Amino acid sequence: MKDPRRIPKFVWTVRSRRLDKASYPPGLAAIYVIENTINRRLYIGQTTCLNNRIQTHRSYLKTGTHRNTDLQIDYHRFGPEWFQVRVLEFVPDPAELEDKEAKWLTQFPAARLYNTEFELERAKGRRRRRRVSQYVQGSIFEFADDDVAP
Repeated sequence: MKDPRRIPKFVWTVRSRRLDKASYPPGLAAIYVIENTINRRLYIGQTTCLNNRIQTHRSYLKTGTHRNTDLQIDYHRFGPEWFQVRVLEFVPDPAELEDKEAKWLTQFPAARLYNTEFELERAKGRRRRRRVSQYVQGSIFEFADDDVAP
């Protein structure tokens, strides 16, 4: 069997799977999205073990104990068949997960995300701190407030 980390990204990223049927090889660090296919809202998350994290989301949603109440309400309203999970990006170095997740969270309008305001603000802050750090270290030569997407 081929090592799943060596499979090209496009093989995994274009394939959506129903949340209640999703299964991935163990030990994959990734940025993933759970998408409601009716209203197109997204939950973006990060994990060092993709299969376990998807199973955890599935379990919490089935039992009605998911910490994201908007996602939980829509899951019970529409049913599991209307939710898909997709890998946005595999991350070979787990230390990069926070930055990669922040990048993806800032690419979508807040109204389209299930992620909480706290998660979105934290992501924006991480991206800004990283840009300031790059400026201080000299790897970028200009820094403006509009460098970080609102």
